[in-house]
Amino acid sequence: MLQARALNARFVASGSKVRAYSLHPGVVRTELARNTPSWFLIVFGPLLFAFTKSPLQGAQTTLHLCMAPHKDLKGGAFYSDCAEDPYKGPASLWANDELAERFTQTVEAMASSGKAIESMTDV
Repeated sequence: MLQARALNARFVASGSKVRAYSLHPGVVRTELARNTPSWFLIVFGPLLFAFTKSPLQGAQTTLHLCMAPHKDLKGGAFYSDCAEDPYKGPASLWANDELAERFTQTVEAMASSGKAIESMTDV
């Protein structure tokens, strides 16, 4: 969310018409559970099915952001279920553009130095 906000601010500052958004597709039924024990799926499968989205349903917010008119969307915002979803965490994390930019610069520096990849191999 912070990276989308910072990236969108960069686009706006450069005069670009491109906008950045973040989204959550919801809990989507995918093949991630293919190695789950069958007893678990037998017991909890119907419950999981009732509270998850099909892949087509999970794609709707992404498609909405790709196809909606620019004037109907807010750049840098977070979307869920095809609508802007207000941030529900600590206000100090979201209300600060400088923090979003600093976070993004840190991530970019880690990625370009390879330190992020090195730290992942230590896990």
